[in-house]
Amino acid sequence: MRAILNARVLLRDALVIALMAAAVAVAAAAQLLDRGTQVYTYNDQQTFRSSRLIRVEDEDQRTILHTIRFDSHGGTVRAEWYDGAWSPLTRRTAAVVSIYVDGRRVASATLGARTGQFEARPAVLVWVGRPPAGRHVIDVKVDAAPRGFAIPFASRTAPVTDGLTVTEVVE
Repeated sequence: MRAILNARVLLRDALVIALMAAAVAVAAAAQLLDRGTQVYTYNDQQTFRSSRLIRVEDEDQRTILHTIRFDSHGGTVRAEWYDGAWSPLTRRTAAVVSIYVDGRRVASATLGARTGQFEARPAVLVWVGRPPAGRHVIDVKVDAAPRGFAIPFASRTAPVTDGLTVTEVVE
C-alpha cells in the first residue's frame, strides 16, 4: 500500500513539474511572439504503464531514451528531458543520464541511491545553447546504470510520463 501511495505522490509531483514547465514555456512564447519572434518546438513524450528497466555497465551499452532531429534556424535552443520517477533497483548505486547534441555530451544528471527502496523521484535535465543553422540531432542517453535503474518507475495503476522537448527561439 505504501508503494502505491508513493507512486501516486511521484505521479502527482511529475504532473505538477510538467504543467509548470508547460505554463512557463507558453507564457514566454506569448511574450516573444508579441515582438515578432519565431518559436519552434519539437516533442518526444511517452507515458509508461510499466517500468523501463535499464542496466548500462560500460560506454558501449549506452541506452538511448529519446531522439529528436530538427532544423535549427540559428536561434537559442533549449532541450529539456523530464522523467516522472527514475528509481534505483538496488542499494548503493547510481545512474547518469546525459543530453547529446550532434553526438557531443552537453549536460548530465546523476542520481544516487542509498537503500534502493522508496527512492524514486522526478528528474529534469536542461541544456541551453545556440547551435548553427542547419540539421541537428539531440539525444538523451543513459550513460551509466551498472546495477540497474527504472527510468521511469511505473505501473498500470501509476503511469509515469517521460519526455524530451526541444524549443528554439529566433529573434
